[in-house]
Amino acid sequence: MPSSLSRILAELMRKADRYSQYADILLPPFRALQSYRLKNLVESYQAFEKAANAFTQEFHNWESDWALEAHYVIAYETRILTERADRELLLMEKLLKS
Repeated sequence: MPSSLSRILAELMRKADRYSQYADILLPPFRALQSYRLKNLVESYQAFEKAANAFTQEFHNWESDWALEAHYVIAYETRILTERADRELLLMEKLLKS
């Protein structure tokens, strides 16, 4: 059900030309949360990284303090997800070898 919701949201965002540039920022965090809830940390990291890159591209020229704070939070969360995804990959690798 959540994946169909994200598909519907994606389609609506893409159809609305006025907001289409925000689809790449707003939709991947929902996918990341869904993957995280399903304990698929690698997919969660990939979706979150996509959102972080889109956010950075959109807001890197803004001269606003709130964007800097948001960048810090995104970088921190990306690092945490990266560490957890790496642990998950190592565990999967060990299980495949044994």
